[in-house]
Amino acid sequence: MICTNLPRHISFFRNLPEEAWTRTGAASGNPFTVRVCAYIVAGHTAHHAAVLREKQAVAVQTGLGITAEQVPAAVRAKKLAWPAGLSEQVQLVKDSLRSNQMLGVDEVASRFVRARRARVQEILETLAALGQIRRVNDRFVI
Repeated sequence: MICTNLPRHISFFRNLPEEAWTRTGAASGNPFTVRVCAYIVAGHTAHHAAVLREKQAVAVQTGLGITAEQVPAAVRAKKLAWPAGLSEQVQLVKDSLRSNQMLGVDEVASRFVRARRARVQEILETLAALGQIRRVNDRFVI
């Protein structure tokens, strides 16, 4: 299992009363709603799945005694769902760059199901303008 706490997280969010979803607080000096926290939990899990996929691919390719069949299906999944919300999209785009590889717009967009190239490019350029990632020619890196 990728995250043993995920069922508990899902249960927690499913059992919140409707009015709780709009409550606000602060994390790292930034305002957050409960709804945003739910998306962050999901995005964080997706980030870890992506890291595991990369490590699994290296282990299989380098012959470390692991076969692709021994890796859970959730880890072998090739693409992540593209979220509807901007903050979640931004987080997943940043997470896709955490491998410290320099990636182009098409490479980032191809990691997600139904991610429009123009939207991914806009997010990457905005993150670069804000100094959160670096742009080198037509590629981006954290």
